[in-house]
Amino acid sequence: MTAADFHALAARVFEAYDDGNYAAALAALNGGRSEHPDRDSDLTFWAACLRARLGETNEALAELQDGIKRGLWWSPGALVDSDLDPVRSTSRWKTILSHCEATAAERLTHRPGPLIRVADHGRGTVIVIQGARARYEEVSDTWQAAIPLEWTVVTPAATEPVMNGTWAWPHSIEDAARGLMDDLAEIEIEEPLVLGGFSIGSAIAAHLINTSTLLAEALVVVSPASVEDFAELRRVANRGLPLLIVGGFSDTRVGKYRSLEADLKDNTNVVVELIDGLGHAPPADLHLRVSRFLARVRGG
Repeated sequence: MTAADFHALAARVFEAYDDGNYAAALAALNGGRSEHPDRDSDLTFWAACLRARLGETNEALAELQDGIKRGLWWSPGALVDSDLDPVRSTSRWKTILSHCEATAAERLTHRPGPLIRVADHGRGTVIVIQGARARYEEVSDTWQAAIPLEWTVVTPAATEPVMNGTWAWPHSIEDAARGLMDDLAEIEIEEPLVLGGFSIGSAIAAHLINTSTLLAEALVVVSPASVEDFAELRRVANRGLPLLIVGGFSDTRVGKYRSLEADLKDNTNVVVELIDGLGHAPPADLHLRVSRFLARVRGG
């Protein structure tokens, strides 16, 4: 099965979850679970969360414990998910948490530094912020292919280790921002600085701009996610910074994207591009969209 098939399954699960129909979400998950053995970690975690929501405490804990027997583990940042609140007072939970914390701590000692592509001719720097969970090498490859060679591209890994060599952000945007800034402390950033973010990385990027933690001159977000119903992107737009928002009509957030587009239609500094057939992923022509946008930025 392809990544698109998994994203379609995830969309069905989260659509039912967002409607509060946890039984339907669990049924959808179980219906496609055997087809995605490579996503066992995600599916097991989601199943545990849904069972906890349904009041099936023992079954939720069994999902996690059986996963650990199969070699799975989850980052402490993921385990703070409020869906799991009903199981936290049990001794079985404490054993699960202790195992995951120890595993994550060991993996964290091997966290890589940022990947950097140095510009051929210095036009500026683009710092790319990944989504909730990703292989940062793949994130770097995607954005390096999209950004003209005249720009330096910096891709930090997220700060929490996840299974299979991926990295994730903590639940707190503030904690994510602090971890990212630690990575950038020793890197010389050539201006102008542009931030790029995918999914929840867009919210982290917006937070860095809105708090003036990074003095960026523009922001590019792809398939953005939010912790504030996109208020953070509205604040960036109202600062007058050039802002490119790329999303898909097949993304589960398309309704919010349309609302965002309507709210920002009078902001001449904002470009919203919604693409037919695109789900929660970068478009195939991201390089064209980013190149056009960077041409508007000083030094582009």
